[in-house]
Amino acid sequence: MTASPVRLVDTDDGPPRTTESLVASLIARLDVLQLISGADAVGALSTGVVELGRQVAATAEGHRLKRAIESSLVGKNGDALWKSLEIDEWLSQLPASPVLDHLRNDCSLLLSDDLDSVLESKPRPLVAAPPRTSSSGAIAACFADYIVGLWYIAGEVRTLIESIAEPTVVPEPVIARGPEQTRGRILR
Repeated sequence: MTASPVRLVDTDDGPPRTTESLVASLIARLDVLQLISGADAVGALSTGVVELGRQVAATAEGHRLKRAIESSLVGKNGDALWKSLEIDEWLSQLPASPVLDHLRNDCSLLLSDDLDSVLESKPRPLVAAPPRTSSSGAIAACFADYIVGLWYIAGEVRTLIESIAEPTVVPEPVIARGPEQTRGRILR
């Protein structure tokens, strides 16, 4: 497993992130889920992914990937499904959830060394979760299983998207370097 460095930087235009503010943000998002439809929740997350994709497509690597997908059968079929099922219209009417910010903020909580003390004094969610009736297929939910499941899904998604785009992606230009001179009196 190769991990990229996590970028968790406070912006100049907002308050600094603290464990308290991150917990409050998570509680607020959980509270909102009790008040909106599942379609709105999934739609806002999906619109957030669309917006993130639009931003990533402005980078060299993202642009290459987007063009490869758009020129492939997968891209054409995806567009046909989105237009036929009006997914594009549905998502265009919803606000984009800042999915990457939420992910980074939630990961910040996992790295917080004062989380225990904040949770002891945390405010309770505004809306209590409705009582659930147990079903025969219910399983015990465990945080570690959830994270391992996310890790696996992320790898599958990346592999699938790269496989889809591979036949039509334009190769990155390669800059070749000449042999390096290790010793000598003249610098070249």
